[in-house]
Amino acid sequence: MSEGSLLYIDSNLIVNLWAAEYAREILLAQPYRCAILDEPSAVPLLLWPTNGSEKELTEREAVSITSLIQSGVLEVHQLPKEQHAQIYIKFARYISDKQTALFTLVATQGALLASDDKRTRRVFRLFFPDSPILSTLTLFHTWQEHDHIDDTDLRKIGQMVEQRAQFLPPEDDPLFFWWRQLIK
Repeated sequence: MSEGSLLYIDSNLIVNLWAAEYAREILLAQPYRCAILDEPSAVPLLLWPTNGSEKELTEREAVSITSLIQSGVLEVHQLPKEQHAQIYIKFARYISDKQTALFTLVATQGALLASDDKRTRRVFRLFFPDSPILSTLTLFHTWQEHDHIDDTDLRKIGQMVEQRAQFLPPEDDPLFFWWRQLIK
């Protein structure tokens, strides 16, 4: 984890990392300080169970990322809307309040964004054409290289993420074909 660059991660991507059961290790392998908005830490994140029971089709399990926050692996940032009102309003026409807050923090902090949401990625590219947008696949790939995770192990983890988080990577992700090859 770097002391310099900052990476804001949206809540859906956090769900994917948690579903892998290696969220801490994945975040620590990143060359960034990782942060979320205050909202995701207050709202329960939901995963589909893996036990194969009848409840699997209707009930999801709530998970808490408190341990990631308390250990300092994941920072929680708040957006001072009054301070950044003009920038916030600029983005609010195009995306939800949560994503608007993320964009505002990215713009004002000189940070990066990690999101798999198709609309968020499209709008992000309009406002930040020269800035890369990271994804679940980016974070997994970095973790694999950093910690030397074997393809077989990552395949099992990836399949679990696809099941528990109902994750389908964006087709425009530069690592999409790497993931498809890995998971097959």
